Amino acid sequence: MVLKHLESTEYDVSVLRLVSSIPDLTHLTCSFPVRSLTLPVLDSSWDLEVGPSLKLLDYNLVDAVLELLLKRHAPTLEDLSLRGTAGLPASYIVRMPRLRSLECVGDNSLFELRSSPLDTLYLRAPEWMQKSFSKKEVESLLPGVVEFFRIASQLRVLYLDFHVPSLAESASACLLKTLNVPDVPDELAAGLHKFTSLRTLTTSTAPSYIFLRAVSPKSTPCLTRLEVIAAGCRHAFLHNAAIQDVLFPWWPGRPGSRPVRCQPRGQFRLRLTLTSLT
Repeated sequence: MVLKHLESTEYDVSVLRLVSSIPDLTHLTCSFPVRSLTLPVLDSSWDLEVGPSLKLLDYNLVDAVLELLLKRHAPTLEDLSLRGTAGLPASYIVRMPRLRSLECVGDNSLFELRSSPLDTLYLRAPEWMQKSFSKKEVESLLPGVVEFFRIASQLRVLYLDFHVPSLAESASACLLKTLNVPDVPDELAAGLHKFTSLRTLTTSTAPSYIFLRAVSPKSTPCLTRLEVIAAGCRHAFLHNAAIQDVLFPWWPGRPGSRPVRCQPRGQFRLRLTLTSLT
């Protein structure tokens, strides 16, 4: 019998050493309590003859064990989720020729991955980031992130926990199929026509009139799903008469007390899914 999948929640040096020595392990998930941890110092006993095998690694710390796993399994890793907040070990990740999906915190070292084969990226906001940060503040604090998106041309699926300036200018804009953003500022709305392959757009803020005016069969020919996750009234932004006028051609009726789902005419199909967080 060969062990392929393993989950661990106990941060114990002996357990971690055992885990790192399992041959042919393909999936490893480690969710450790982060309080009062004594991180191990790796000695020669960790230098085991175990070949690369991991395809999926989900790890919530940045420590010496993670670096060992990244180095050892770089040739085989395809799905990497780093839920730690102490930075991005890009120097290891850049050596992963099969990596397709990455979850990590926004860090300037992301720029080192601009030529990686990544097509799916889940980018979380750094702990110090505030929602009130302006475009200039984000550009000055995270220039490596901004430059990564400007150059990277391989992304197809993108989940953002914070607003990245000039996203419409990204080399991946015309290739993105799924985009999840916390809000849709006017800057992004104005560049929506550049996302010609976009099929699914999700935002946690009610879309503005400017944004909805930018959504059309011509500007977003592939868009099939628009999901809005808004707090409070499930369709509060739909009370605006101007917004009703924009969407009316695709509605079977006016908004009521239930979530609104719309079937556009012709080939353009728009579905609004409104979900209350409260």
